[in-house]
Amino acid sequence: MYLLSLLLMLNPWIMENPWLLVDFCSDNVACEIYTVNDGVMGGLSRSKLNLIEKEGLLYTGHVSLDNNGGFSSVRFYSSEFELPENAQFFKISVKADGNTYQFRVKKNRRDFQSYVYNFDTRGGDEVIKIPIAEMYPSFRGRRLDMENYGGQLPEELGILIGNKKEQDFELLIKSIGFE
Repeated sequence: MYLLSLLLMLNPWIMENPWLLVDFCSDNVACEIYTVNDGVMGGLSRSKLNLIEKEGLLYTGHVSLDNNGGFSSVRFYSSEFELPENAQFFKISVKADGNTYQFRVKKNRRDFQSYVYNFDTRGGDEVIKIPIAEMYPSFRGRRLDMENYGGQLPEELGILIGNKKEQDFELLIKSIGFE
């Protein structure tokens, strides 16, 4: 379910820096941003997004296990994402809360599978490096018998929290890029 949808203008800084996909600390962001929570299947988790000027995208909420729930996600869609040929890692700059999250990529936003990688946060400012070659295909929490992500041009990026427990979360996303 789309709780918030923002279509923001293309940022010239990103165009000058091909290693940066999305810079939430700048004035403009080149993607559509929205949340998808477990309400799509009857769950009661909730989340919200707040773009904080010169700080980043604040993604907050509560994961509820009630009514067969258990996840919340924020997604970033753009037909303008570019992937440098020799990129080895996705690089996410965040101010984190100590929770475990999952980074997700879709080659085509209509694909049923996402390519995922779980990452832990320590709390505070940190840069998370996601090895592109280790992102495995998954659908509804189940690993699929398919090849890992090959580094193709992504259409959708996402961050999901769903740790099989009730929990509050707060993640300030500053930027998503490559290394």
